[in-house]
Amino acid sequence: MMAACVDAMPGAIASFRFSPDGTGCFPYGSANFEDIFGFSPEESKADLATMRARIHPDDVARIDAAIAASAEHLTKYHEEYRFLHPVRGAIWIEVHSMPNREPDGSIIWHGYVCDITARKRAEEELRLSEARHRAFFDANLIGVCYANARDATIVEANDRYLQMLGYTREDLNAGRINWRDLTPPEYRVMNDAAIVELIETGKNERPTEKEYFRKDGSRLPVLVARALLDRHTLDGVAFILDISELKEKEARLREAHRGQLAMMRSMALGIAHEINQPLAATVAYLRVLPRLLELAPEKRPASVLDTVNNTVAQVMRAGEIVSRLRSFIAHGEPDKVRANMHGLILEAMETILSVAKEKKIAVTLDLCAASDEVLADRVQIVQVLINLMRNAKEAMEPVSERRLVISTRSTDADIRVDIADTGVGLTEKRRSDLFVPFATTKPSGMGVGLSISREIIEAHHGRIWAEANPEGRGAIFSFTLPLVADEAEKLNGEIDAGGVCARG
Repeated sequence: MMAACVDAMPGAIASFRFSPDGTGCFPYGSANFEDIFGFSPEESKADLATMRARIHPDDVARIDAAIAASAEHLTKYHEEYRFLHPVRGAIWIEVHSMPNREPDGSIIWHGYVCDITARKRAEEELRLSEARHRAFFDANLIGVCYANARDATIVEANDRYLQMLGYTREDLNAGRINWRDLTPPEYRVMNDAAIVELIETGKNERPTEKEYFRKDGSRLPVLVARALLDRHTLDGVAFILDISELKEKEARLREAHRGQLAMMRSMALGIAHEINQPLAATVAYLRVLPRLLELAPEKRPASVLDTVNNTVAQVMRAGEIVSRLRSFIAHGEPDKVRANMHGLILEAMETILSVAKEKKIAVTLDLCAASDEVLADRVQIVQVLINLMRNAKEAMEPVSERRLVISTRSTDADIRVDIADTGVGLTEKRRSDLFVPFATTKPSGMGVGLSISREIIEAHHGRIWAEANPEGRGAIFSFTLPLVADEAEKLNGEIDAGGVCARG
């Protein structure tokens, strides 16, 4: 009966004798002995040296020392070592035995031997898994914390998690961090649903996007993935990704998109705003034509042909405005050609001179820039000039002294244009939002002209701003554009740019 029990054991019962002459053998081994070692007890008696040589070289010295210590003190021998099995290769063996001294001085150990290779592999896999997890935990790439799904207390966390929330390890050790308290009220229903799913399924199917309260009360947007480690204790792990930068980028993209939409709306309004002048002139010319054509051919003045040509020019100008502004909306870049800023200023002046005369505005040109050649979209820059001149005209309607001064000056790099008026001026608050779309102080204004002007000037790599008129009441609107000469220098080219100085 006992033999049957021994043979049914997963390991083997064995005896090992160590004689005073230094030789050793296995006088007994149960049925499983050969399965473990690949040698029968009888073979080991004849060839113990070969069997001993199969102990892993790194373990030999330790095993010899353990056997010697057990023999000297007659203490329990318990060791684990690697053994090179003749068929299975490297395996792990565990030995438990107690020594006895025999009358002839020999020491004999009776004990139990078993193959623990599977256990060792599992332990190694667990060790490697823990090492990988520890490396991930300590790498601080994302926040990691261990908590209980029931009481929400965080019992362990890596440095990244603490850093994200502004807590210290002392706070953690004192139990002062609780993920339920970290969750703002508006996220708690969603968070509770995620915890119910975690308890029922062992994990969250999708990470939860939420916010945490930092220790200082500020908020941190995060993405949280959870997994349950023990269904009985409800202990789990959470991986927390700080998505604040992503949220900021999303906000900037949304703001940029809103800006683009606002720009498109303002440009659409601007088209209607700016196209009114050539269309109004066209209507005036067309109203004159029928009366001129009713005259007998010999009595028709030569101005009939001029009127027709002027009508065509104004229609073409209106179409050009629409085309260029539409292109600017679509592509964001102006169609630049070489142009003289002074010529563009004179072209813009043509549209407001009659109105200036009607409103009794004294207009002065002070075009003293030594260089005025720029790369510009002619239509867009003229539209900016017209818009600034019209704003100046409207700012002077409530005052009696009305003077408009348009001046230029240049440096080696750019040309500056100043449009100064003696109007009602600008308050500090008004200056702060001058170029914001739809911000206006005019009762019937749309607040699009200046925002369009800023977009156009910045698309030309220039700068636009406004300030108080130092010569009294009123304001000065200024902008700069790079000179062609400055661009040419960058390309190692030279341009001989001239200038004009006109006063009137």
